[in-house]
Amino acid sequence: MSRNLSSTLVGRTLYRSLMKEIRALNADGAPCMLIERFDPKQRGWRWFPGGRLRSLPTQRDVLFSILPPGVQNSILGKANAADTLDEEVLMQHPWLPREEECKEGVTGVQLRSLVRGVFRARADAEGEERHAHEEDAFVALREIGKQRYRQACSSTNFINGLKVRATAIYQPADSARPDNNHVFCYRVTIKNESDRPMRLVGRHWYVIDGNGKVTGSAPEGSEHAIQSGTPDLQPGQGFEYYSGVDITTAEGTMCGSFHMVTTDDGSSFDAIVNPFALRANPE
Repeated sequence: MSRNLSSTLVGRTLYRSLMKEIRALNADGAPCMLIERFDPKQRGWRWFPGGRLRSLPTQRDVLFSILPPGVQNSILGKANAADTLDEEVLMQHPWLPREEECKEGVTGVQLRSLVRGVFRARADAEGEERHAHEEDAFVALREIGKQRYRQACSSTNFINGLKVRATAIYQPADSARPDNNHVFCYRVTIKNESDRPMRLVGRHWYVIDGNGKVTGSAPEGSEHAIQSGTPDLQPGQGFEYYSGVDITTAEGTMCGSFHMVTTDDGSSFDAIVNPFALRANPE
C-alpha cells in the first residue's frame, strides 16, 4: 500500500470518527453548551480556594479555544493564535459559527460543518503538512471525548436572571492516597443575566457517594458563600470559583444552592445548583 493511499485512509477514518463523536455529543439533538478547559492545579484550588469576577467567554470563544492549535493558526493565518475572531476572519471561514448563532450552545450541524470545512481546506495537504493535519484530528477526537465527560459531570440552571453552572473533574494524582478516596475538583460559574444587581450571601451543599450516602454538606444559609466572601454581581457580570471534594466511591453526586440577595430592593431567592456527577474518569 502506497504512503499516499495509507494517509488517505487514515484521513477518512479520522473524519468518520469525528462525525461519530459529534453525533454522540449531540445525541439529544439540543445545542451543546461547550465547557472551557480548566486546570485546577494552576488555579490552586487546594491551597487557595477562592473566586474571581470575570467576563465569561461566549460559546463561539469556547469553541475556538478548544480547537487544535494547528487549526487555530490556519484560521487566523499566523503562528500566534492569541488573536480575536474578527469579521474578516469569519468571512474567510463561513463554516465557523457566528457569536449570535450559538448563544445557547453549539449544535451538531455547526460542529459537523466546522469539521468539513477544516478537512476540505486541507484536502490537498501532503507530507509534513498532512501529518500535522492528522495530528490535529487526533487532538480534536480527544477533546470531544473530554467534552462528553465534562457534559456528563455538569449541570446548569437559570433562575431569576441568574445562570449557575457547575462542572466536576476527577483528580487521579490526588486520589493516589493511603485512604483510597477519590478526589474531584469542581468549578462553579455564576452569571447575572438580569438587569438588577445581586449579592451571593449563603450556600447549601450536599455531597452524595455512589451508595446514596450523604458524605458531606454545607448547612443552608452558611455564611461566607465561598471562601473568598460574598461577591457582588452587577448586571452582565460573571463569577467563578474552584473547590474540591473527596468521596470513598468512584462515582457520586453533588447538588445544592446559593442564597442570593437582590441589592436594589433587598429581596432574596435561592439559586438551585442542579445535581452534577462525580465520576472517576480521568481526562
